[in-house]
Parts: sequence; C-alpha cells; structure tokens
Amino acid sequence: MQTTYTANTINAANVAARYEASTTGVGKLDADVAEVSKALNDTEATFDGRAAKTDGAGLSAENMADLTAGMKAVCAA
Repeated sequence: MQTTYTANTINAANVAARYEASTTGVGKLDADVAEVSKALNDTEATFDGRAAKTDGAGLSAENMADLTAGMKAVCAA
C-alpha cells in the first residue's frame, strides 16, 4: 500500500511539474511557437489551395483578408 501511495505521489508531482512548465517560461514559449507555426502552416495550405484555383496573378481579396486577420491575431498574442 505504501509503495502505491509513493508512486502516485511521484506521478502527481511529475504531472504538476509538466503542467507548470507548459504554462510558464520556456514551456509556454514553446507552446506559443508551436501554435503560431500551426496557424502559419494552415494559412499556407489555404493559400496554396486557392492558388491552384486561380491564375497565380497575386493575392485575391479573400487571401488578403485572411492574411490581415492572421497578422492581427499574431500581433495581439
């Protein structure tokens, strides 16, 4: 019984430490970078999909609106 309790206490401490690292300092920064990277990748995929449907002459109004919204979101973060 004591062994189980000790193991559970250690696991709880590990979980708490991991949560703390993910919400502050470098862990939080890493999470933010990953989130921005995903948003940029999603945006790039969206642009690529639209470019395949156009003549490639430049940004459409739809793409420009998305780009503007994305930049505002990044700046606000």
